Amino acid sequence: MDFNEKGYGFIRAEKVMYFILFVLARVRQPVTRAELTELVMIDGGFDYFDFSDALSSLMKTGHAEEVFLELYEITEKGRTNGAIMEDQIAYSVRKKSEALLREFNIKKLGEQLNRTRLFKREDEPGYTAEMVMDDADGNLMTLSFFTANETHGKALLKKFEQNPATVYKDFIAYLMADEQKEE
Repeated sequence: MDFNEKGYGFIRAEKVMYFILFVLARVRQPVTRAELTELVMIDGGFDYFDFSDALSSLMKTGHAEEVFLELYEITEKGRTNGAIMEDQIAYSVRKKSEALLREFNIKKLGEQLNRTRLFKREDEPGYTAEMVMDDADGNLMTLSFFTANETHGKALLKKFEQNPATVYKDFIAYLMADEQKEE
């Protein structure tokens, strides 16, 4: 039996709006409809059509808003009313959602602080693979590498994107190796 099928979850259609507000109150930035769908559709008690109807209702009543093309966020009205209704959401669903939201927010923060780009050089052959790592106070590291072709450039960027903190730590360790031997 698949408990993610409609009818086997804890959240029924009338409570989907509360759950959407619960999720929107905990994301750190506006989310796309696809992201919101992924974060909300974790319980089998409702389906995509229930979700769409609930989101539409929240938009009409001013509890949520589209701040940019397909980017949604909660309003103050939604935050206030959603907080009142949170206890209507099953505890197990809230806990599962909070864990998912923690991962989502960390991933989004990483995407903001760690950026990559690959571009073709204008007047010379090859590409530049650029990797940027920031923290809350500003830039920590910006690396630019020449690559002979697009495939190599994408490989460099992919490796950085997998674990930028390790790249930073290893790069600093390599550069400081002689200094540490002297001390």
